[in-house]
Amino acid sequence: MKRELLKNVKSYTALAVGLIAADAVQAQIVYKDVDPDMVVHGNFDALDWHDASSFGSYQIDLDDDGNTDYTLRVRSDLTFGIGYLDPAGDNQYVNNPNNPFGTPIEKGVEIGAASQEWKGLLVYPNGYNYLGTLTTLGKTIAEGGGGFTGKTDKYLGLKFKIGSQTHYGWARLDARDDDRIYTLKDFAYENTPDKSILAGDGQVNVGLKTLTSKDMKINAVGKNISIELINQANAAGMVKVFNIAGQEVLSAKIDSKNNDFSLNAVSGIYLVKVSVAGVQYSQKIYIK
Repeated sequence: MKRELLKNVKSYTALAVGLIAADAVQAQIVYKDVDPDMVVHGNFDALDWHDASSFGSYQIDLDDDGNTDYTLRVRSDLTFGIGYLDPAGDNQYVNNPNNPFGTPIEKGVEIGAASQEWKGLLVYPNGYNYLGTLTTLGKTIAEGGGGFTGKTDKYLGLKFKIGSQTHYGWARLDARDDDRIYTLKDFAYENTPDKSILAGDGQVNVGLKTLTSKDMKINAVGKNISIELINQANAAGMVKVFNIAGQEVLSAKIDSKNNDFSLNAVSGIYLVKVSVAGVQYSQKIYIK
């Protein structure tokens, strides 16, 4: 009896350690809360762009190695307002191919090699690294979109180098509707090279919402996983599955209310993490 009890205790302990390891996968994301939020703008009384005080800036060091990865610059003077993001070296950010502005990304959207379009540093006369709509006296000069102008809590996709290896990350920004003030709230990156990240991944108690079993049903039948979204207006998202050692065994997109995935894995307990439009849900399942 005691031997059987000891055996069960060891099994439950091993299982608990494994599940903790699976949850600890989140620790691979390096997150920094900019506290207080960094408000960037120039001198509103400057006469024109020749006045150096018309520019404000903040240097972003994603991996805290003492080197600037991106510089957020904002020009604010008597007549102009415009935000820029200048990448250092070969670093890049997600840009809209249909206009000259950085792309505001919604929470929960994947940022990786397949993201819309990556843009590096442009030096005049080849162009500028605009984040939003260039305005003068409240009138738009640059056409074709607007990027971050007037947006709140939107994410910028980042791709940068640590040594020779590529890493993906995000930065969360607000921009005033006249593009004269930008606010940087937080940023994060995936510590595993070449691995994608979801916008907002790594945040701790920053407006996170959580789905419950009333919002989502996850079932395992054999080696197949079915995910049903309930009362979700936006069905676009991601699902990630981890084994009890914390290793990722599945990463896939969710694009409908009902989703089925085949899991090529051995029998055991797995952790399923779902993110839909920034709303998150996790559940443990057993694969036979």
